Amino acid sequence: MVKLTRRKVDAVQGKVWRQRATRALAITLWVAGVGPAAAVASDGSVGAELTAQCPSFANGSRGLPEQGEWRTYPVFGDINKDGWLDLVGHERKGPGPAAFLSDGEGGWIRASDGLFLPGFSCGVGVDLADANGDGHLDLGVADHCRGPFVFLGDGQGGWTLGPIVDAVDRNGREDIAFGDIDGDGDQDLVTIGTDRGGLRVYAGDGTGRWRRRDDVGLPQIGVGLQVLLEDLNEDGHLDIA
Repeated sequence: MVKLTRRKVDAVQGKVWRQRATRALAITLWVAGVGPAAAVASDGSVGAELTAQCPSFANGSRGLPEQGEWRTYPVFGDINKDGWLDLVGHERKGPGPAAFLSDGEGGWIRASDGLFLPGFSCGVGVDLADANGDGHLDLGVADHCRGPFVFLGDGQGGWTLGPIVDAVDRNGREDIAFGDIDGDGDQDLVTIGTDRGGLRVYAGDGTGRWRRRDDVGLPQIGVGLQVLLEDLNEDGHLDIA
């Protein structure tokens, strides 16, 4: 007899919430709870039966915004290194992106000191990575109205606007992604344009500074909604989707 027993889910695992959420009026998170979720398979017989019961879900949104226009691709990451995954989103018609620290029990505390954009923010995508090599997660922001930004994190929920990503092209971006594109061990940036901006690659130097690369064979015109980095053909190099 092979028995698969229930495993308690203590925190949301991985970077999982990247679905577009246009003009959402609140941020709501549903967490798999401790309800029964067992699967039992009989062994050694043809047509073995497998039975399972889905876990229960509870609203884990205590402390998250209940108003506003959250046009974003939220991401998870352990911003303050307490073992719990924290949440970042980007508000439309607001001061800028917002970070929320998790207490591990479905509660959230806003940690957005330093997260503001000139004028007001327009949405959309965000991503987390250590851009300057200090061991703390930094925040990349694609804003629909005025181009990419990177905020450097202090590991406690505080943020400082980093060096300008692109001093020439300040047009809007729909999404942003961190990844080591050139294999030098430093985080690079890829963005997708809002209005005929195409795909842009910015090589990182490991200190939080960026150099635009226009020689990588990507389309420089065209509109997109989301950008993802994965090694699709398993050759050891990141591909762009």
